[in-house]
Amino acid sequence: PYKVPIFSSVDGVLSCRFIETYMPPAAKELGIDMPEDLVEAISYFQEIAARDDIKLDMLVEPGHMTFSNNFVILHARSAFEDGSNDVEIKRLFLRLWLDVDAAASRPHVPEIAVYDADSITRQEGRTPVYAGDGWS
Repeated sequence: PYKVPIFSSVDGVLSCRFIETYMPPAAKELGIDMPEDLVEAISYFQEIAARDDIKLDMLVEPGHMTFSNNFVILHARSAFEDGSNDVEIKRLFLRLWLDVDAAASRPHVPEIAVYDADSITRQEGRTPVYAGDGWS
């Protein structure tokens, strides 16, 4: 098990990493309950992050690209339903993960990068990074 801080600082460089969806399956796989104070803290953090004065909502329009560093930006996607079965106008969303030297060399606590590649590993067949028995 890894205790990954949400906010951390190394050499004066602030990093942020929050992937709440991995926590319950990890606890389940370890055969432990998530501590109640952790559940409350996660809920409070999400409540603050969802405030209109904190978050930024944006719509990715056709032809647009977005770039972000997962050690700097917390991000999420809202639900999307493509109302068309017409392949000519159906949504096409491509995701590209760049592992550039500048991002990989960013000073950060070792608990943030528990994978060999210092980021999320390649996902052949779109298999999730975490696919243990606790994932359900």
